[in-house]
Amino acid sequence: MFDHKPYARYDVVASKRIVITLYDHADENGNRLYAGTFTVVFTCYEPFGRMFETSFTDDPGKMA
Repeated sequence: MFDHKPYARYDVVASKRIVITLYDHADENGNRLYAGTFTVVFTCYEPFGRMFETSFTDDPGKMA
């Protein structure tokens, strides 16, 4: 979903290897804590979105 098109969805696939970075550390009690980040590259082979709704009200924040 895109912020400017919350009413549409797109079919995508992960098109590159997912890169994962993990960070572990110990808290004040010696317990191991884990955190991390990941990066995913998506490709949309069909650039047309599919609508969640088929009509709208005058209020852009409210769909019919």
